[in-house]
Amino acid sequence: MSAPPLSKILRFLLIAAGLIILLSALWTLIDSDYSDFLGKIATTSVAPEFKADQRGGTIYFTRQYWIEYVAGKPMQIAVPNNYPPDVSIVASAIQFGLLLTVALVAATPGLAWRRRIIYSGAAVAVTFALQVLAVFIMA
Repeated sequence: MSAPPLSKILRFLLIAAGLIILLSALWTLIDSDYSDFLGKIATTSVAPEFKADQRGGTIYFTRQYWIEYVAGKPMQIAVPNNYPPDVSIVASAIQFGLLLTVALVAATPGLAWRRRIIYSGAAVAVTFALQVLAVFIMA
């Protein structure tokens, strides 16, 4: 099997780049709502000794207390209010995978439009599930 001609590769890359730019512009309309959604998932699934906080497209996980064992019994030790976050997730970095996946599937040559739409829908569903799973695991 021979490699496709350079013109087909360039056409694919240009279509994919154009779709990424278009989807990125459209995504700005729902970006903050989607970040809030991911933040709510993190808040509901975080371990009890941590607090999840979503600000400006980033989800912060901050320790609220440590558990120390004194004489064999667990004891909670409070963390100061200005304690820095232990870890954070930049929600917009996670979200870009969704746009990239849709753009690459839609730009794939040799597919009928019906198949592109079906495959894009399947890609969105799988990518969405992976994003939710990633936030859940991080929490």
